Amino acid sequence: MKLRRPRSAAKAASAAATAVLALTIGAAGSGTAHAQEAPAGKAANPCHYSAAKPALQLGDTGPAVKQAQCYLLHTLIIDDIIEVSGTFDQKTEIRVGQFQRCAGLPSDGVVGATTWSAMERFINSGRVC
Repeated sequence: MKLRRPRSAAKAASAAATAVLALTIGAAGSGTAHAQEAPAGKAANPCHYSAAKPALQLGDTGPAVKQAQCYLLHTLIIDDIIEVSGTFDQKTEIRVGQFQRCAGLPSDGVVGATTWSAMERFINSGRVC
């Protein structure tokens, strides 16, 4: 197989991608290429208010509430940004319910063990609702 020298960086990248695809097809042995997702590393967790994961509900305050609010801020795509205040107010309760519905959990607006676990999965994977 005769290869020509690419004329630009873009052409070099294209040639490299073509070579990798050819190797993938050859290695598969079937003559068809299969798309594979590259293994993703763990997403950076932007929330560091509390390691404690107590059950939280309307009226609670403290660093664990800030942690939950930060998780909500980074996992919900909403028009109205949630404030990381440390006070579990009605807006936080509504956002917890929205997150729970998105994650396929029963929506009660309370952050319990299952909701904490789901929020951490979303944060660590970069997934959003």
